[in-house]
Order: sequence, then structure tokens, then C-alpha cells
Amino acid sequence: MNVHDVIRGSFERSKMVTDLLLSDFSDAELMERPVPAANHLAWQLGHLISSLRFFGEAIRPQGMPALPDGFDQQHGKETASSNDAAAFLSKDDYLRLLDQQRAALVDLLNQLTEDQLSQDAPPDIRSYAPKVGDMLEMVAAHELMHSGQFTVLRRKLGKPVAF
Repeated sequence: MNVHDVIRGSFERSKMVTDLLLSDFSDAELMERPVPAANHLAWQLGHLISSLRFFGEAIRPQGMPALPDGFDQQHGKETASSNDAAAFLSKDDYLRLLDQQRAALVDLLNQLTEDQLSQDAPPDIRSYAPKVGDMLEMVAAHELMHSGQFTVLRRKLGKPVAF
């Protein structure tokens, strides 16, 4: 096993957990908030998608698939408090975009050498991910961090324990 395998495995486990936790959610349930001040799941999924693309572009500009026009603004801090379901996408659209961005980032990982993974991350990222490999591992873990909120919302909605 090497560093590529470890990071790829992190992305695979993140996908598995997200897919499992969201498998029985409806589009309307994505607009629910785990607690009043938390972001709803539609916004969180958009945030995860934008984050994957952001970090991929930090490694290789123009290396990630484009997102729909206005997607980043639609899921920025300014829209986190919006409860307008019409301003957000369907679950299927979010999961498709999430899979697309995640797969593109894994493809990028597969193209990087161990030396490239050991290079310094971009300056504005170094404080929390010093090297490119650290950044990729952190991005894979980022999705799992949000899964805690997915789990809390499952409980709030009375859904069964997923695993």
C-alpha cells in the first residue's frame, strides 16, 4: 500500500458513507436543517462539490470539470440561510455532481507522483494542509466531517440507523 492507495481509499469510504446516509432522502428532506442554525443538506452538498473543485483547481488549474453557471455563488456563505428550495438542486443532481468532482480529483491524484504529493500546498492552504498530499487527504475527510450532520438529520427525521 502506498500514499495514493490511502488517499483513494479515503475518497471511496467518503462516497460510501455519503451514499448510504443519503440513500433514502427526498429532495424536500435535503432542505431540512439538523438544528436551526445549521446549514441544510442541499447547501452542504453544494459546498462539498465546490470544495472538491476548488482544491483540484488549486493543484492543476483548468483540471476539474466545470460546474453549472452560478453554482459556487448558489452555495456560498451568503446563501447558507436560504430556505428557498427552488434555489437549490435535486438530490440526484447533487450526487451526480459530487461523484463527478470526486472522480476528477481521484483521477488527478492518480496522475501525481509521490514527489508531487510531497510539494508544498498553495500558500493560502498551507496552514491546515502543508503538502499537496495533505490537502488531498483532507479533502477526502471533509466529506466525512459533513456526514455527522447528515446522521443527525436522519435521527431528527426518524430515519433508521444507516450503519
